[in-house]
Amino acid sequence: MLRHYGHAVGIDITYSGVKYAASRGDRKVAQASATDLPFGGGQFDLVTSFDVIYALPDELEKAAVAEMFRVLRPGGHLVLNVAAL
Repeated sequence: MLRHYGHAVGIDITYSGVKYAASRGDRKVAQASATDLPFGGGQFDLVTSFDVIYALPDELEKAAVAEMFRVLRPGGHLVLNVAAL
């Protein structure tokens, strides 16, 4: 969905998730954790997280959000979706 707006990359913690994305033609997917993103600082205008953060313990949740802000360019945006309950 986001490819229509620019260069999009993604991560999945599992090999099977990366393999699935590759099978659909999504070749810019790295196997990585949200708590340790494999990108340099200030690389992205937009970072998204859909239904991931709420599943992490508080300590890892904080680390993941810090990582998302680390890879954002100044003035970038974070779109964070979490479960309602």
